Amino acid sequence: MSAPHSHFDAVERVEEQLRELRKDLSDYADGIELVDVKDQNLLKRIDALRQILEAVYQQRITFKGEQRPPSGPVVEGRIDVEEVAGYTAAVRARQIFGGTVRAEANARRVEPGGQVIGVDTDSIGG
Repeated sequence: MSAPHSHFDAVERVEEQLRELRKDLSDYADGIELVDVKDQNLLKRIDALRQILEAVYQQRITFKGEQRPPSGPVVEGRIDVEEVAGYTAAVRARQIFGGTVRAEANARRVEPGGQVIGVDTDSIGG
């Protein structure tokens, strides 16, 4: 899987919330306070931080033992067109080394020589 990259435009939009949550949760991150899994307010704050980080890194973050899709990038593409005379792909990528790829391609009519592709990639695994 490739290393996550910060999307600074997303950071600018959530900077104040990110700073507040960092301050609020820093004692837990530093091991000063223990996480109480029954504390719903704490769990909501942790999830809020996760959602912000997912937006910044544009990757899903899954904690060990959670029942949710694994960590990593998510690529989704969807095409729904009436007619295709050339080439169309819901997802076209050179390399995808991890994460989840979902694609849906629908065309009501494809002209001779036309192509409707869900996922078009040179390589998927790393």
